[in-house]
Parts: sequence; structure tokens; C-alpha cells
Amino acid sequence: MERNPTIKNYELQEIAMGLTFVGGFMDAYTFIQRGGVMAAGQTGNVIFIMSDLVDGHWGNVFIKLMTMLSFMVGISVTNVMNYKLQPTKLHWRVIPLVLEIIVCIVVGFIPTSASNLLVTPPLAFVMAMQISAFTHIDGRTYNSTFTTGNIRNMVNGFTRGIVANSSDDMSKGVTYTKIVVSFVIGALASALIQKVVAIRSIWIAAVILGLILAYYWFIVRKR
Repeated sequence: MERNPTIKNYELQEIAMGLTFVGGFMDAYTFIQRGGVMAAGQTGNVIFIMSDLVDGHWGNVFIKLMTMLSFMVGISVTNVMNYKLQPTKLHWRVIPLVLEIIVCIVVGFIPTSASNLLVTPPLAFVMAMQISAFTHIDGRTYNSTFTTGNIRNMVNGFTRGIVANSSDDMSKGVTYTKIVVSFVIGALASALIQKVVAIRSIWIAAVILGLILAYYWFIVRKR
């Protein structure tokens, strides 16, 4: 299939859908297996922190705060990488993918008896790098770990497409539908796989990320 030359390598639909699958997979994993913490969904963590504060669960509050801090650091680090490496010929977006794969593999070995401080902050860091490095799909902004904004864009696209009879807006609606569905399938797959292999289910995310990395590198070298 001939690709639009104006679309950057990291904006391809296949990559965006794969990363969004991982986003849904990861939040379901940390919520179910790792103490009800969201690795990427910081809105959820804010709500959970308020609940833990009221109930006096100070340990849970600290873990969630460290997770949120790690998420912010991940965003900052990725911005620095973009600023420093973008002018070079280095395809720097490979780095967040490699780090994410490594963290997922290591986390799969950490038992549930260990503190979640060893789990959710590192995952939040690499998930923040993912959403900061891969920000667009076909030239449109999206989020590979949160679904609220993607749902809004999906509905806006279809609504405006119907009202204004706009094929471009309808195309936008279809694009965001793919992203929303990918997130849902990722979360569902995670919940189902966890019933079989529990904490090691995160290795599935590592495999998916490895495939995305290989595909991204293939496209980069080909184009």
C-alpha cells in the first residue's frame, strides 16, 4: 500500500494502534496485579490518592505519589531527548520503546510480595516516555494511554462529518475509533491473560512492544 509521504514514521496507524493496545493492557495490569495503581492514568491516581487520604492508607498514598512523580519525570526526559536529538539523524524514538520493553520484562519477575514502589513508578516513567514520543496518528494528535480525549475526537469527527457532510471529519472519526477500540481490546486482553499467568502477563506487552519496535525500525530504514 502506498503511504502518504507527509505522514511521519511514528504517526503510522499501525504503530499508534499497537501502542494504544499496550496502553490499555498496562493500566489494566497495574490496577489488577499491582495494588490498584494506574501506571499511565494519572487522573485515576489522583482520585485514588484522595480516597486513600480519607481512609488513612498512607503507604498507598506514597506509592501513587511516586508513580505520578515518575510519570512527570518521564515526560520531562522525553522532551529533553526530543530537543537534543531531533536535529540529529538519530531515530531517538527507538530509545523509549527499548526502555519500555526492558522495564516490562523486569517487572514480570517481581513478585506481588515485593513493594509496588519497585513496579509502578518505573512503568509510569516509560509509559510517560511512550505518550510523549508518539503523539500523532496520521498527522492528528492522540494519546496512547488515555482514552477520554480519543473518544471525544471520535465523536466529534462523526458528528461533524454527518452534520457538515465532511468526508475529512468522517475519516477522523474512523481513525479515532481504531484507537479507542485498540485501547479497549488491550485492557480486555490484559484482564483475561492475567487470569492465566498473573504478574507475568506483562511479558505479552513486552512482546507487542518488540514487534512495534521491529516494525518501526523497518519502516525507518525502508523510507
